[in-house]
Amino acid sequence: GPLDILRSELRGNEATGDGGGIQYDSAAGPTGIRSSTLSGNFAAGQGSAVSSSTNPDQIFFENVTIAHNEAPATGSAIRGGLSIVNSLIAATRVRGSSSSAPNCGSGTTFNSLGYNLDSDGTCGLTGVGDFSSFNAADVLDPVARANGGRTLTHALVRTGLAVDRSQLGCAFGPDQRGVQRHQDGNGDGVARCDIGAYE
Repeated sequence: GPLDILRSELRGNEATGDGGGIQYDSAAGPTGIRSSTLSGNFAAGQGSAVSSSTNPDQIFFENVTIAHNEAPATGSAIRGGLSIVNSLIAATRVRGSSSSAPNCGSGTTFNSLGYNLDSDGTCGLTGVGDFSSFNAADVLDPVARANGGRTLTHALVRTGLAVDRSQLGCAFGPDQRGVQRHQDGNGDGVARCDIGAYE
C-alpha cells in the first residue's frame, strides 16, 4: 500500500535482482521519501538504491541523498521513474572496483521539480536549478553517525554547491537529523534550503 518514509536511513541492503534499497511498483499506491538517505546499497540487477515502475508520478523524493551505492558494471543506482526535488544523486561505484557506475540507468524517467544534483550527468535532469557533473567529494562527506541525529547521514561540504542552493522552500520540515531547514550555510546572510537529506 501507500508508504511514506521520513527522516530515515536505508543503508547496506542487497538484492539479487533489481532495487537494493527500494523496489517499487506503482500498484502499491503513492509513495514519498523525504529528508532521507539511501547509501551503501547494492543490487545485482538495476537500481542499487531504487528501482521503480516507469510512472514518475507515483513515487516522490524530496530532500533525499542517494550516494555511494554499489552496482555491477552493467548496473546503476536508480532505474525507473520518479518525481524528485531538492535531492542529490552521487558517487555510484562498481562493486569491488574503484570504477564508477552510472547514477541512473537506461529507461530512467524523472519528473524534476527543480534543484537536484547529479554527479555524473546520467540522470538527464532538466528542471529549474538542476545541475549535473561534479566531483562528489567536493559536495559530500562520508556517511557518519557523528553528524547528530539517530541515523547516519552524509554531511555537506560547507563550500560545496549543495549548500544554500535551492530557491524553493523545504515543505516537509526538518532535515534527517531533526535540524530545522533554511539555515544560512554559506554565510552570505541569506538562509536557503540545502540539497539532500542534510541541512
